Amino acid sequence: MTDVHWPKSFKHLNLKALCAEMDFCHNEAHTALIDSIATDKMLSRAIDRGITSIPQMIEHSLIPWIYVEANATFDQKEAAKKLRYRWEQIDDVRVPKRWINKFKETKLDAAKAAALEAGFSIRRITQ
Repeated sequence: MTDVHWPKSFKHLNLKALCAEMDFCHNEAHTALIDSIATDKMLSRAIDRGITSIPQMIEHSLIPWIYVEANATFDQKEAAKKLRYRWEQIDDVRVPKRWINKFKETKLDAAKAAALEAGFSIRRITQ
């Protein structure tokens, strides 16, 4: 899901929402076989519509993830949440008492700009 440049008009990027954007209903989620079939159908339609391609997905998947911590105060917590920062942990990366997020390396400048616009700064915490 993260290796496709989805249109900004897509409000949610979970499997059920992406299937709906591709004009089919995926109601039987949470089984490996059904979810994989739905993913295949959803990506096939995205490729047919010119949203992505296999080479684009492969190229984007090779861009490393980086983790950042936000220098957000308690009063800025809603702004951090709106930018999808999480409190203390994402994946296996843990930063006590800090807001943390992850981005593809190519999105770091945009993430810095968004954080500054929200009133706080960010600092890269992984290489």
